[in-house]
Amino acid sequence: MEFRDQAVPPGINSCALLITTICYLIVMLSVSPTGISMLILFSIFPIITAPICGESYLKIMLRSLWVLPFILFIGIFNPIFDKEAFLKIGELDISRGWVTFASVIIRGLLGMQAILILISNDGFLGLCNSLRRLKVPDLLITQLQFVFRYLLVMMEELQNMRRARDARSYGRDTYPLKVWGNMMGQLFIRTVDRSQRIHAAMISRGFSGTIPTYNNYSFGWSYKNTLYVCSWIAVFLILRLINIPYYISLVTASHIL
Repeated sequence: MEFRDQAVPPGINSCALLITTICYLIVMLSVSPTGISMLILFSIFPIITAPICGESYLKIMLRSLWVLPFILFIGIFNPIFDKEAFLKIGELDISRGWVTFASVIIRGLLGMQAILILISNDGFLGLCNSLRRLKVPDLLITQLQFVFRYLLVMMEELQNMRRARDARSYGRDTYPLKVWGNMMGQLFIRTVDRSQRIHAAMISRGFSGTIPTYNNYSFGWSYKNTLYVCSWIAVFLILRLINIPYYISLVTASHIL
């Protein structure tokens, strides 16, 4: 995935997109656990926003599937513990647990898609700069930046260990569990040791608790940003407060009758 440090849509800055995404997540997650039809309508935000930010929605959707195993683990017990009949399709009774399980999957994927669009549009460091512009405490932003940077350090150490293992394995692909345990311990020790050296280097260069920013991108707020945010908030509230699928079903039924 490519991360950019500059907002793509002309006239819409990263702060406007961040505020809109936060409102989207709050309103979307407040939908009833059984309101699957209402949740599906909230997919309009990532579908429309992805092309505006220069991304393909299909790619965003496929990337969001990376978290699907974690989402399944969160809701997999719902059908087991909640067996109350909720929906009947023909001769098939669907329990409330299966409905809430599907709701968890939809919420997780839509939320992940919105976050991926936000990060791909502005970059992680750009996202932190937007949070700083919105007066989020510097302590929280610095922690986020450190987590991001030290994850990269860990991945680099992991790649070094992988190359060393491949060079000494003589084509072997499988290893005992004990070997994997030793490698994880070594990875932790190597990562902590390198992070300490990096922190000592930062202290020697005058680090005062806040990572400075060095970009010159404009975060100016214009009426377009206000219109963008207010328009999406209005759409979110309409989707949340008005049960559109219910009224569509009533109209459809009246025409059939």
